Amino acid sequence: MPVYQYVAINEKGRKTRGQMNAANSLDLDERLQELGYELIDAKQATMSRLSALARRSVRTRDLIEFSLHMNELIQANVPILDALADIRDATRSAALRDVLADLTQNVANGEMLSEAMGHHSRVFSDVFVGVVAAGERSGNLEAAFGHLTRHLKWQDELNDRLRSAARYPAFVLVVTLGMAIALMVFLVPQLATFLETLRMELPLATRLLLGVADVVEVYWPLILATPLALALLLPAMYTRSERFAYLVDRYVYYVPVIGPTLRKIALSRFAHFFTVLYKSGVGILDCMETSRRVVGNRVLSDSLAVAKDRVRGGSNLTEALRTTGQFPDMVLRMIKVGEDSGNLDHSLESISYFYDREVDDAVQSLVGAVRPALTLIIGAMLGWVVLSIMGPIYDSFSNLPI
Repeated sequence: MPVYQYVAINEKGRKTRGQMNAANSLDLDERLQELGYELIDAKQATMSRLSALARRSVRTRDLIEFSLHMNELIQANVPILDALADIRDATRSAALRDVLADLTQNVANGEMLSEAMGHHSRVFSDVFVGVVAAGERSGNLEAAFGHLTRHLKWQDELNDRLRSAARYPAFVLVVTLGMAIALMVFLVPQLATFLETLRMELPLATRLLLGVADVVEVYWPLILATPLALALLLPAMYTRSERFAYLVDRYVYYVPVIGPTLRKIALSRFAHFFTVLYKSGVGILDCMETSRRVVGNRVLSDSLAVAKDRVRGGSNLTEALRTTGQFPDMVLRMIKVGEDSGNLDHSLESISYFYDREVDDAVQSLVGAVRPALTLIIGAMLGWVVLSIMGPIYDSFSNLPI
């Protein structure tokens, strides 16, 4: 079915633009009228436009606003169709507007909201659809969107913290690499010419510096291209090669400082996803299945799959998670207390709060460890250059006749 780009107007006289599947322009007009719009103009999207539309994405903050508004409108007893239409007309995101237009049409045709969301897997994750479906089953869709709002805010804040933590080291590494190449290409060769005029035996550090400068002067394009190539190649291999990705996920935890931080982030994701799903009324097996797909580490995901099988076989959640070897004893004790008291949702909230603090502390510790390490690297490099150059010059002055 072709895709049409359209311009339409609602009953309040407000224009809207979007794209929709339709058999022809008449079918498009009928579909828009069902949504409360009057078609003004439409044209079939070409392949280039289709590619541009496919690249448009819905940001996490757009989903936060959507969940927040759905929570408020449902709380005010606004029907689902009217709530979707109101948010569709008010949103500033063209991509989200198109998605909401399709949701509105599918719900109007009799689909459940979670089922309609399932058609847009690039926008609504398994957790999002699962929570909405649980809210529909329990008749508490308002609480489901409230859980999603808090969860999406946490996820967005976590991503912001991780980006902020990575920004400074990445900037310093780029500056250090550029500075090192500039020194080796422009400064050191000129100083080497001067040192040759001294006609004296150069120290080992100076000879090493001149040798490195010769290599950098010849191969500096390759030296610059290698990090860029690795930055592109490694993520591609991680995405396309399951074996390579598994090996990375397995051994990254053994990297000092970085490994423990990544482990806490993965466990934090599991705790949050599991808590949101469980509090929304999703069964434990479904919580484990959905959560293991979003933890971001294949080793942990496989361990949780084993734990899920044990729960299906009759084990309680505490013993099943203990067999993974991935959870601290304190967390397991908190889950056991929740199971024994019948208040597992409260224990899960406490675990989420615990991991929130753990991730904050781990990220701060990582940044605190990286900054002095980078400072030492820069200082060592500059010290090597200065001593390698100034040492022979000082020795030559010392040998001058008085």
